Amino acid sequence: MAAAALSRSRGVAGVRGTKGLFFIVTLLCLVGLTSSLIDKTKLEKLKKTVEKAQQKVDFEKAGMATTSELMNYYVGVMDPLAELLKKATKELPDDFPSLGGLMESLKGFMKKTKTYIDGQNEELGEEIEETEQKLREMKKLIKMLEEQQAEL
Repeated sequence: MAAAALSRSRGVAGVRGTKGLFFIVTLLCLVGLTSSLIDKTKLEKLKKTVEKAQQKVDFEKAGMATTSELMNYYVGVMDPLAELLKKATKELPDDFPSLGGLMESLKGFMKKTKTYIDGQNEELGEEIEETEQKLREMKKLIKMLEEQQAEL
């Protein structure tokens, strides 16, 4: 009789254990699926953030190149402008103030400004290079995460 009671309790316990195990596995699958869906949302946000950062880097690179080109142009215009000013001042009255000193000061200022901008562009170029490296790493990470999610 004790053996019959023992076998009945094991049988019932086995069924309950299986039902409990099934419940736990189902719950874990749902949690994993939900977690996977949340990760997809986070991954999409991460992709958008990386794309925006890449756009900002491209914008900064274009601005850096444009600034450098403009400064080269303006420094190159200073010499012809000085020559033109010399020709124009010959026709002015003798008591008219000389503009030669002003032009020399302006040339010096433009050269100093160009040197400063070139230094700033060099620093910005280094920062851009570091940022591009980080963006490449982030893109690799995103690609790896997408591959993992595709496997799920």
